[in-house]
Amino acid sequence: KRIAVAYGDGNIKLFDLKTGDVLNTYTHYDKSNETSDNEETKLGLPIASLDVRSEGGGQILVSGGVNGIAKVYNTQTGKAIASLACPLVGSREAHSSDTPKTTTVEAVLFSKLDQNLIITGTLDGIVTTWDVSTHVSKNSVNVGEGVVKMDWRNNTKNNENQPKSDTSNFSAVGASHSHINKINSQSQIFIATLDGVIKIMDTRTGVILGECSGHNAGILDISQSIDGNILISSSDDGDCRVYDVEKVISESERNITESNE
Repeated sequence: KRIAVAYGDGNIKLFDLKTGDVLNTYTHYDKSNETSDNEETKLGLPIASLDVRSEGGGQILVSGGVNGIAKVYNTQTGKAIASLACPLVGSREAHSSDTPKTTTVEAVLFSKLDQNLIITGTLDGIVTTWDVSTHVSKNSVNVGEGVVKMDWRNNTKNNENQPKSDTSNFSAVGASHSHINKINSQSQIFIATLDGVIKIMDTRTGVILGECSGHNAGILDISQSIDGNILISSSDDGDCRVYDVEKVISESERNITESNE
């Protein structure tokens, strides 16, 4: 077994858990292209997020940096195979040239639906789905506030001993009725943001299915039940909240339906 560890100097080390040996070291930031005279950048920048693909022996990992780049590595060769420049929101693009046009990639996830897809979330509030094989973004969604954490919703189909919730009658919030698909929890992610809201998004469509609200400050962490139906959040406001995910999605759908009548 192996474990990947990210460090504050921008390096990632891959360890053999049995021997404790360092199998490989990866550098997120390309210091050879560093032209800044800022002493802080010369000291090294931290890794903001990290994920490893569990399928296929976990041979690919992705890191997110404070330079707005998500970098993908082959853990066998140690080489970077993709460098993905995360998009900025329009307001950030309109800033003066004195303002660095970068963002921090606070969350990275390998897709559970396609091993070639990666999802990134930034402090600009942009969630992007990338095709690693082509290095091209398939879609980007502006969730409004800075993303601090993302997590796949646990799939009830993979937990046969857990109570099942029927989601077949729920429609995608915000989608036209002619393009509504049945919701599958396997394609859903939780997106925790700086405004204290956790959004539930269908990664297939980019549609926000519901919002878990109530906090008065940014989300610090989230956790969920094994069947993905209960979500727990902690926040900088000092509170922990418990959400019924199916109820949140159902209420969101009802509100959309009523507003369209």
